Amino acid sequence: MEYFTPSTTAELKKLLKKIKTVRAGLLVTSHPRPYLLAGGTDLLVKLRHKTINPSFVIDIKNIKGINSITDNKKHITIGAGVTLNQIAENPLIQKNYPALADGAKNVGSYQIRNRATLAGNICNSSPAADTIPALLIYDAKINIISGSGKRTISIHKFFTGPGKNILKQNECVESITIPITKNKSVFYKFSRRRAVDLSTVCLAAGIFGEGKKQEIRTAVGACAAITARAVKSENHLNKKGLNEAAIKEAANLLPLKPISDLRGSADFRCKIAKQLFIKAIEELNKIK
Repeated sequence: MEYFTPSTTAELKKLLKKIKTVRAGLLVTSHPRPYLLAGGTDLLVKLRHKTINPSFVIDIKNIKGINSITDNKKHITIGAGVTLNQIAENPLIQKNYPALADGAKNVGSYQIRNRATLAGNICNSSPAADTIPALLIYDAKINIISGSGKRTISIHKFFTGPGKNILKQNECVESITIPITKNKSVFYKFSRRRAVDLSTVCLAAGIFGEGKKQEIRTAVGACAAITARAVKSENHLNKKGLNEAAIKEAANLLPLKPISDLRGSADFRCKIAKQLFIKAIEELNKIK
């Protein structure tokens, strides 16, 4: 296995381009794509268990600026090296994106969050990832670089299946951009243990805008192959209002197609998701 540690984005792009060029001649494993290392909390486990055997590992932690959170008053940009603890403890994120701060705080243990990154949580593309529902309601954008250039894609188009996304083998997430909009939002998680456990169900919900332009947004995790916005539930509440009857009706419109596994049966997950949804909307009603 070859190990690379670029120190600039330009070096990373050149490396990605080189790897694509020499791929046919050098990569002979059953997992030919290069693997990116940021926190390594998923990658190193897979390497130790020999579920992957990459020919290339690219460590991006030392790239200048990749560990920073920047704000231009219209949106914030979170570098691919920013850890989950940095996100959970950042005052700007706590103020503007409370559901993301809480989602990040619920991943693993404190020690894991000192290493794990938001970009890694996205690229791992687990339907149970705690940060994804929040990124969906905030309409985040994923900034991607490759050997030949850059592209930006909506978080809504990023995931293609459990553990799968649209990234090509010579592409890397450089950062995540989130628009700053007036909102009040919450995150809820149900798991078997209070900490260090994957979600049985996780949910983010928010009220965006003011007055007649207010809209509800929500997304449920661990209840479908791909976590996505609950559009039917949102439309129902935006039309009917946030009264008790409308909230219960909207809960029955959630896009729930969970599997049964060790963390809970499909039926149990559906019941919990509806309860969390009702709790979240009622909580949003109370926030001034």
